[in-house]
Amino acid sequence: MHGRNNGKKDKAMNILKHTFEIIHLLSGENPTHVLVNAVLNSGAREDSTRIDRGGTLRRQAVDVSPVT
Repeated sequence: MHGRNNGKKDKAMNILKHTFEIIHLLSGENPTHVLVNAVLNSGAREDSTRIDRGGTLRRQAVDVSPVT
């Protein structure tokens, strides 16, 4: 692939289109809905925060799950 305009965006769009068609054929559901659910399920569940006690920093785990 030489040059600036070699169709990378077009190739990516075709891959996404074929992926959505496969998802629709296999599950029978709306592919956009399946993608949104996958992104929501892949979110972070736990993070850490800094707690300062007596001049020392300590990390404490906190829940950042979007599902409450």
